[in-house]
Amino acid sequence: MNTDSIIQNRKYYQRNKMLSIIRFQENVSRYDIKKLTSYSMTTVLSTIDELIQQEFVIEEECDENRVGRKPVWLRINPKGGYFIGLEFNGRILHCDMLDFSGRVIYQSITVMQTEDTKEVIVDKIKHNINKACEQLGEDKKKVFGIGLGIPGYINKSEGVAVGYTHFKDWKNVPIKKMIEDEFSLPCYIENNVNVMAFAYKWLYFNGE
Repeated sequence: MNTDSIIQNRKYYQRNKMLSIIRFQENVSRYDIKKLTSYSMTTVLSTIDELIQQEFVIEEECDENRVGRKPVWLRINPKGGYFIGLEFNGRILHCDMLDFSGRVIYQSITVMQTEDTKEVIVDKIKHNINKACEQLGEDKKKVFGIGLGIPGYINKSEGVAVGYTHFKDWKNVPIKKMIEDEFSLPCYIENNVNVMAFAYKWLYFNGE
C-alpha cells in the first residue's frame, strides 16, 4: 500500500469515526469530538467543515441559558444520503429505505411464490428498488448503495446467489452485477440471516 492510500484510509477512518460520534451523541460540539477522539483540533475542524460542505452534517445553536459563549451542536443531516436494503426468503421480500440518520423512511413488502423463476425474483427486486427511489424524487441521486439479504448459499466474492432450495430456478444468479448494471449503484450481498444480525448490531450497539 502506497503513502497516498494510507493517508486516504486514515482520513476515511477519521471521518467515519466523527460521523458515528455525531450520530450517537445527543449534543456534541467540535471540541467534544476532539476530546473523544484525541485528534488534533486542525483535523477535527477540517473534517467537520468538509462534512458540512457535503451536507452530511448540519449545525444547530445551543438554546440553553448559559454563561459565556454557547456551543454549536453538530447533527447528522437526515437528507445527506439514503440507503436501500432488501431481504427475502421463500415467502416475503422486504424492502426498506433509510435516511442518513438511520431512520426508516420507506417500507414495502412483496409476496414470494414457490414457482417464481429467477427472472421473476430479479424483477421483484428491481421493482422494489425503483419504488423506493421514486419516493425521493430528485434526491434519488443521493442513494449511496443497495444491500441485498439473499437466502441460501451465496458467493460473496463473485456476487453470485448460488442456490436456495425453496426456488428451484434460483441457481448461480449473478445478482450483484445485475443490480449494479441496472441502477449504477454499488450493491452488497450477504446471507439474509446475517444481514438481520448486522442491522441489529449497527442500530443498537455502534454507539457504545
